[in-house]
Amino acid sequence: MRGSLAKARVIYAPVEEIGSEDRLLHACQVIIDSFLEAGLVLENDAKEKLKLHATLMNARHRKRNKFNRKKKNDSFDARGIFKQFGSEDWGEYLIREAHLSQRFVFDENGYYHCCASIPFPENMQVD
Repeated sequence: MRGSLAKARVIYAPVEEIGSEDRLLHACQVIIDSFLEAGLVLENDAKEKLKLHATLMNARHRKRNKFNRKKKNDSFDARGIFKQFGSEDWGEYLIREAHLSQRFVFDENGYYHCCASIPFPENMQVD
């Protein structure tokens, strides 16, 4: 999380790989390099460092009601969330596949539309 917790727009959790080989990071870098080579990445985005993370909350996707019609990307106060859950250990989660998703296009469940996916092996050997 960067910026002020009192004016958060996104809350994310870092992704930690098991083992020391950085397989997921390497796979992501191969995809990024391919996108760069194909000219699919804006120059400013090409300079950004990859941050493996899981988005937990995003103000852009907040439901609106008749009393709260502010713009979709306004901020929210995340201090209470971090006070209550900030030091929580959420355990481990096995990622079964990676999705290549199209931004701003959603499926019937509200998730980003998956253009392609790559399954990961069920049994990964780690150090």
